[in-house]
Amino acid sequence: MLKIRASLTTPIFLALMATAGVLDAAPFVFQLEGGTITKKDTYVTPTWDLVTLKYAYEFPVVFAVPDSSGNNPADFRLRNVGKTSFELTLAEPPSEDGPHVAMTIAYVAVETGAWLLPDGRLIASGTIDTKQVVYKNGGGFFTVPLPAGFKKPIVLAQIQGIANEKNNIPSQPSNPFLTASVRNVTAATFELALDGCECFPGGTLGTNERVGWMAIDSAAISKFVDSDGKNISYETILTGNVIDGWDNQGFTVPFSQTYLKAPLFVAKPQTRNESDGGWLRYFGFTTTGVGLAVDEDGCLDTERSHVGEAAGLFVFSENFRVQDSDPDKDGVASSLDNCPLVANATQVDLDKDGQGDACDCGDGKLLASEACDDKNGANNDGCANNCAVEKGWQCTGEPSVCTAVCGDGIIVGNEGCDDQNGANGDGCASDCSVEKGWKCNGGPSTCTAVCGDGLIVGNEACDDGNIANGDGCSANCTVEPMGQGGSATVGPGATVGTGATATVGTGATVGAGGAGQGGAAQGGEASMTSGAAGEGGLGAGADCSYCGDDVALTGRACGCEQPGHRGASSGLSWLLGFGVAAFASLRRRFARRE
Repeated sequence: MLKIRASLTTPIFLALMATAGVLDAAPFVFQLEGGTITKKDTYVTPTWDLVTLKYAYEFPVVFAVPDSSGNNPADFRLRNVGKTSFELTLAEPPSEDGPHVAMTIAYVAVETGAWLLPDGRLIASGTIDTKQVVYKNGGGFFTVPLPAGFKKPIVLAQIQGIANEKNNIPSQPSNPFLTASVRNVTAATFELALDGCECFPGGTLGTNERVGWMAIDSAAISKFVDSDGKNISYETILTGNVIDGWDNQGFTVPFSQTYLKAPLFVAKPQTRNESDGGWLRYFGFTTTGVGLAVDEDGCLDTERSHVGEAAGLFVFSENFRVQDSDPDKDGVASSLDNCPLVANATQVDLDKDGQGDACDCGDGKLLASEACDDKNGANNDGCANNCAVEKGWQCTGEPSVCTAVCGDGIIVGNEGCDDQNGANGDGCASDCSVEKGWKCNGGPSTCTAVCGDGLIVGNEACDDGNIANGDGCSANCTVEPMGQGGSATVGPGATVGTGATATVGTGATVGAGGAGQGGAAQGGEASMTSGAAGEGGLGAGADCSYCGDDVALTGRACGCEQPGHRGASSGLSWLLGFGVAAFASLRRRFARRE
């Protein structure tokens, strides 16, 4: 059975942990330390090294990473992790002889629980008892919950005992050879397994191994004053998938700050991209960076190359120790505080659940001091991690169900827009979704029509599905002037031919080149064939004398009826027709004068 141990955490962390197995919890004092260890040469002295802790812990977890000393593959194993000390040694896989050369490395120990560092940064740790093994082309992972409050954490994981060990390490190689593997780290969870690499034959372990883990947000660059008054600079690093294998020469990770002397650090893999498995070792340690490589066993082959993996590093400037008996600064020591990470000097516990009301946010029960409680400790879902209703939301019920308020000008949740009204047809619909043909920005949202999508909305006069000019509908969706240099005012239903210069009435149809200089068709139902209009124009009261006797005058329009003029389809035909008509008219006038 999976068993998780934790302490002094937020209520949501306790609830999540309880769903994974048995949870032991107690209010402890926050304690964290980083130091150095000189591991013996076990060829000379084949014994475990005893490390004394700087504080007395309740349930500490410990982390260490080996350097590149000694060519044989090897990783640290721990045992007897107790209140004041722990033991460690290097274990080699079954493909090796067992003993290993000396090295001096750093370690970190932390009390299990969810805490705040002196600079206010969240750090959480715990232990998990499990038989789950992943190995070459077999096995799998399980999911571990994290307390609320992380953004993009790194997770360090290390086996804390040797429950299944059959051999006498470090004199002999380890059997079964195991390390800890982490992958798929998110703000809320990570996946964890024991890693048998290439040496594990399959099947199941005889008993649980205890794995310790610690989470802290990546990309931290900060400092704090430790309990001895020292100024400690630290940083956390999450690399990309760039840490390759021992045979590939590894990868140098730069630090974000420059240290006066080489700092201390612990690091663990954050991915398992290659089925061979593996663990980290370091080299080339300076004030500006450190080299990391993924090491492998030699149980199935002798190669130790590896695809790129991501690594998480916790770097600190020198040995330190931090102890905080009252992290929430409410005057009540953690060992007595019923809500140790949230200030509650009065220790009010109205629901008598043994936990202060200040820490009851996240249990789904709506207390008088809470505006909402959605049974989680997350922000940005309507009910904040202090059980206050967030801006732009409304929450009802127990546990609280929160929905976005459409029409308040604040975009939250699934809202695509919010223009501070509940109207449709303006780009942002009454349900705060963006309407077709529109784009909306900001909150309160400003919505504008999308020109070129083929939908006519808002102030668009046209939309032909493109944003080209010169095709009648311009790039800003306005109607372009008709013809070359022409200016047409077109009534409803009118059709204007290429090159026309006219003011056309309702229902008028003007052919190509149909309106001459100054020509106009005024009023409805006028029909003009190509070339029908000459100088002087058309319409009621128009001068039709140029047509001579061949004129159709209806009182609403006139047109020349010479057969040669009808059906003309170009400006040239119109000019020829006009010339013939003009010559005939002049001839008749001169004949009458004679």
